[in-house]
Amino acid sequence: MVARFRIALDPPYPMADQKAHHYLPGDPISGKVIFAAKDGENIKSISVTFKGSLYTKATQRHLEGTYNVDIFKLSATLLQGPFKMTASTYEYPFVFEIPRGFTSPLEWSGSSTPTDLYSIPPGSMWPTPPTCDDALQLRDTYTNWSITYSLSARGEKSMFGLSDELPIVVTASRPSLNPGPGYLRQDARDGFKQNYAFTNEGIPRALTKTESFKGTMQQNANNYQLNLSLLAAPATAIIIGQPFTIAFTLQTDTPTSNYRLPEFYLRDYTIALCSSTAVWTPYNKGKSYLGTTALHPFEIFPSKRTINAPLRFNEPVMMQETLPSSFKSTPSFKTQLFERRYYFQIHAHVSCFDNTVKLKILLPFWLHSPKVQG
Repeated sequence: MVARFRIALDPPYPMADQKAHHYLPGDPISGKVIFAAKDGENIKSISVTFKGSLYTKATQRHLEGTYNVDIFKLSATLLQGPFKMTASTYEYPFVFEIPRGFTSPLEWSGSSTPTDLYSIPPGSMWPTPPTCDDALQLRDTYTNWSITYSLSARGEKSMFGLSDELPIVVTASRPSLNPGPGYLRQDARDGFKQNYAFTNEGIPRALTKTESFKGTMQQNANNYQLNLSLLAAPATAIIIGQPFTIAFTLQTDTPTSNYRLPEFYLRDYTIALCSSTAVWTPYNKGKSYLGTTALHPFEIFPSKRTINAPLRFNEPVMMQETLPSSFKSTPSFKTQLFERRYYFQIHAHVSCFDNTVKLKILLPFWLHSPKVQG
């Protein structure tokens, strides 16, 4: 049964599944309020409101703080009465533009300031953040959050007014067709050591058990040790639904120019995707704040990649992966009191001679939306 008072968006956004359609900041949202009036029905006014809201909650031990604010609130009066309606179906068009940013109303009265807010003074503009209401799915005990957008229509009557509400999904856009890896790009690494000796022909070899034992008891001039690290970095932007590349590079801070080096191999690696959601809330009347971070793993990638690729110093080994389009989590963003980041947890096995070490690398990155800013 079709409601007699409802909001309908203009094509190509049908009523079937509003959350399947994503808008970008700056996009227009147009539609109409449809009203099937009864004969003699009295209407004072019909209005429509487009609103964005941000909510955060943080708990630390026995302390709890919450914060709720409207990112923006735009309203339009579509019919100003009072009117006595005749039995017919009326359509009242409207159009809004999603703001590209908003001014923070938050001002701290205390001396402490959340680190990530300090770089943007009170009153500065924040980019309009994407819809993010997945706190229940991530099941975190100490935090709660939501960024939501909605259209609501209201028909004022003397009694029992009419109303309808429609959720609107706003996504974070990437600024160009081919963005860089993102400003969160960081080289992440894990270190290890490799001991070895030389044959009479000058070829590197593994230490014998006796040499290894003596090496732990005293310095042996015939034994050598390399201080090594395996570095991982995103070589291309990571965009939902598109392939990306991670570069693995073997590095050392040990002088290596005077002798032959042993051979190293990247045997295999596993990659796990995790999100990090940081929220802050004012506490004690704005004199302080509470901040917590919720971590969540996603089951996206297969368990192991076996590659057996040779690792040569300072020569990257490029491995291509794809983040599937079915991954529906909110892209990376940062706004007032709220930040969503992502990182890969990489476990890699590197071998030299008969020795294999397991390395753990936490690689943060900026996750881009599949949509490009128009």
